[in-house]
Amino acid sequence: MTSKTPPPALVIVVIAILALVLALSISYFVSVKSVKHKLIWERNLGTSVSSVFWIKDYEALMVTLGSAGKILILGKDGTILWTDKPGDIITSASSSPKGRYAIVGVGPYELYFYDLELGKVICKIEAGKHWIGSSCWSGGGKYIAAGCEEGYLYFYEWSGNTAELKWVKKIAKRRILSICFHPKENRLLALGSLDEHIYLIDSNGNTLWKVKLNGDVGDVYFSPNGKYIVAITEAGLLYVLKTENGKILFKHKPSINGLESVIWIGKYIITGDLSGTVYIYIWLDNDGKAEMVYTFNAAREGIPISYGLSFNPKYDLLAVASGDGYVYTYDLSGILREHST
Repeated sequence: MTSKTPPPALVIVVIAILALVLALSISYFVSVKSVKHKLIWERNLGTSVSSVFWIKDYEALMVTLGSAGKILILGKDGTILWTDKPGDIITSASSSPKGRYAIVGVGPYELYFYDLELGKVICKIEAGKHWIGSSCWSGGGKYIAAGCEEGYLYFYEWSGNTAELKWVKKIAKRRILSICFHPKENRLLALGSLDEHIYLIDSNGNTLWKVKLNGDVGDVYFSPNGKYIVAITEAGLLYVLKTENGKILFKHKPSINGLESVIWIGKYIITGDLSGTVYIYIWLDNDGKAEMVYTFNAAREGIPISYGLSFNPKYDLLAVASGDGYVYTYDLSGILREHST
């Protein structure tokens, strides 16, 4: 009996199908292998999340819901441990370096100081007549700066149970969106403004330099050694500037969407955009530039301005706030281990 040879067309189709299956298999295994982050938990809080901060020796997470006027403390596993509603709207928030205290801007003009160990307000301050939009504690926990509408900055000294106003000055032309104290010198602060400038000022309110960037400067952050400042803008650009003189050393556009929040942890720069995507860079100090090493979709909607990311170095966890009403926590140990040397 003579065997029949398959028609050439059928052979071509079979080969094409096998090639496609092989390609998809390779693609699958490569993509699985390339995933270096892991979602640990997500918590639906029902409304847009404004900020996240790891507190209490990195064992808990402080969260604010700006439009709902609420502040919450979540356990490391996402369990809600405590909640309070100081007002109708929260305009800013930040925690002290050791996570014992928190300052919350309660719209439009008040600052509430919380003792997070006691879970109560221990001090309230009327911050003039300028809408509060940002705040930050100094690395030693002694000073607090609050940025406001029309470019005004309020500077306080913290005693442990009350804050004394030291001065108020108009620094920028428009609202101050973000503030960061120098990690080693309390006398230096970086500011980002709606006027598209980044400022370096001293603790007396004197402007040492200012640099115009492309777009509103939504967030600023010092490198751990204080030699550099990273700034991100609504135009989707990331800049690294020299603290000494404001010289732009690096500029990159990772997104067509606006970048909203940025942090600098060790040699890593982590930023997030309006689509909910996170971008991770590694800073190459000898080359004076940053290299993007990883990106992933962290949230269903945008990451909020200035306070949307917080890193937990104790457990390699990244907390992400989002306009979709969720808080997400990711394990980044995979990507951090890969570039640990």
